[in-house]
Amino acid sequence: MAIGLVASVGCRLGFDPVAAAADDGPVSTGDDAGFVPMDAPRACTPAHVTACAAAGGTCDADICTITPGLSGGASCPAMSCKVICGPNRCSSVSDLVCAPGGVCDFQCTGPNSCLQENVICTGATCELHCVGANSCLQISVDCTGGTCTEHCCGTFACSQSTCSTCGTGTCP
Repeated sequence: MAIGLVASVGCRLGFDPVAAAADDGPVSTGDDAGFVPMDAPRACTPAHVTACAAAGGTCDADICTITPGLSGGASCPAMSCKVICGPNRCSSVSDLVCAPGGVCDFQCTGPNSCLQENVICTGATCELHCVGANSCLQISVDCTGGTCTEHCCGTFACSQSTCSTCGTGTCP
């Protein structure tokens, strides 16, 4: 009896499940103006665009992406940040830094990336992806007051590295 009542109410309200499934987007009644679905990318705020540009990166979907040159090193602003260090990049010249309160993803991908580098993640949340032969070799990670995870994926990846508080991540 209750099932019939619910179906009856649904029909009287004009709900058509076939039409709802075929709909191309959400229907707005005016009450949800400004609603953004949880999986929708967020735009960069003007402050984040400025901070990211000052760090040598570009801001997209509220993530600052920095690709260091041969000199290596990057200082991420206090926002979501991704640093991409390819083969033979980010090695022993300058530090990789995540500002306190930041959320950083350091991607050391390719042979000899991030060799003898200092990674500073004090008061930040950092993921360190070391993918490739000798990536993150002899790296030093300071994660005081932060949360750090190392993903060591490759021959001698993270070999002789120091991080007493890093968690161990998985490899693809």
